[in-house]
Amino acid sequence: MTLPLALITGSARGIGAATAQVLAQRGHHVIVSDVAHEQGRATTDSLRAQGLSAEYVELDVRSTASVNAAFARIEAAHHEPIGVLVNNAGYVSPMPLESLTDESWDHVINGNLSGMLRVTRAALPRMKQARSGSVVCLSSIAGHVIGWGGALAYSSAKAGIVGFVRALAVELGPHGIRVNGIAPAGLHANARDVPLRRVGQPADVANVVAMLSSPDASYVTGQVLVVDGGLTLQLGLMRDAPFEESP
Repeated sequence: MTLPLALITGSARGIGAATAQVLAQRGHHVIVSDVAHEQGRATTDSLRAQGLSAEYVELDVRSTASVNAAFARIEAAHHEPIGVLVNNAGYVSPMPLESLTDESWDHVINGNLSGMLRVTRAALPRMKQARSGSVVCLSSIAGHVIGWGGALAYSSAKAGIVGFVRALAVELGPHGIRVNGIAPAGLHANARDVPLRRVGQPADVANVVAMLSSPDASYVTGQVLVVDGGLTLQLGLMRDAPFEESP
């Protein structure tokens, strides 16, 4: 059985690269896309060295021209639609309100939220023709579950992704396209604050992306899953508590 073509934005490193690895291992041909050319190609070469199917396409989610050019190259090379789209590209840019200019606000919103619009819009025509597809958008616990003081633009963008997922799921459901989101915790939390008593790894998030993109989640749409090891269940309550090893 041939699995759908998978495109992961911001996949040169981190969660994006781990997602490319997991999806390729499951049998997808993955398109690694990023603006970090050397790292993106290195990630692609690593997948190919493992005997997995992968290619690299330069794509800057901040630019409609770049997104459209990337999709033109993909459509010229493949006679099938993107079946799995993972909107992962984004970046953290902490900045308190008093330092937040219009330009810096727009920069963060553009890279973390508006980019998902550009990429999904470009993928949509062929997805609609196929009447199938899965879109997974990476949000964050910051904005979805908790507030992050000093990162107003970032938290606002990540909260906006939740609305994007829910509205788009309703709009695209009749076309057989599912849209879901993931809100990971920061992968640098203190293990003692996490009920599972370990810090999350990119693969922990990537495996949930793969699940949401698979037929196992064929009746799941419009959901944003928190992937945090239970961190936000008791955030702040454990910070001063002694760490106790499990018996």
